[in-house]
Amino acid sequence: MTGRVFSWLPRILCPRQVHYNTLRFIYWARGHYFIEISPFFQCLLGIWQLAAESDRMIELRDADITDQRVDAIVNAANEALLGGGGVDGAIHRAAGPDLLNACRALPEVRPGVRCPTGQARLTEGFALPARFIIHTVGPVWEGGTEGEGELLAACYRNVLAIARERALKSLAFPAISCGVFGYPPDRAAAIALAEISRPESAGLKVTICCRGEHISQSYREAAKRLSLHLE
Repeated sequence: MTGRVFSWLPRILCPRQVHYNTLRFIYWARGHYFIEISPFFQCLLGIWQLAAESDRMIELRDADITDQRVDAIVNAANEALLGGGGVDGAIHRAAGPDLLNACRALPEVRPGVRCPTGQARLTEGFALPARFIIHTVGPVWEGGTEGEGELLAACYRNVLAIARERALKSLAFPAISCGVFGYPPDRAAAIALAEISRPESAGLKVTICCRGEHISQSYREAAKRLSLHLE
């Protein structure tokens, strides 16, 4: 087998701090690239991963999301943002009538729609222990062929973007779309944890409030597949 070893990449990435043989690109004649990582660089990657994990906390609870003393709770809302059943209704009842007034004050992007599916909006928490509510609208499950996965991922990304913009340190999520919207919990949990565990969310304490053993187990199994630790 013929090949050629390139040792110039570390000189570009970090010419002084890392030995030139720390990371090498290897090109084989078959046209495939392989990365060879030295034990020293593997050690650095391990330290970085441990630091990232220690700076992130994801907790799974069988708990009422309206009781959570966090910077913001996430409401699995509908596009009108005027309350509904399930988590949405429970949050509106616990927050009091001022929440409905605040939602009505949000501009409509089209008639009857204040928050399109996949997007997120922020209001105060009013009578809740949480300072804020981040409302997001998850997709209705249509068999997985209507872009539901990307829309659900967008819910989490947009909620987390608002949390970063507001410098929030703690969030509580429900299992978005897993109720009357019919999203399969195993698929929803995998998407949720993949988005929550992104590096840009390091430093954020996240509580996932799941009601029922089936949904909780879906999150535990998804965490195991993603090699994530849940508190």
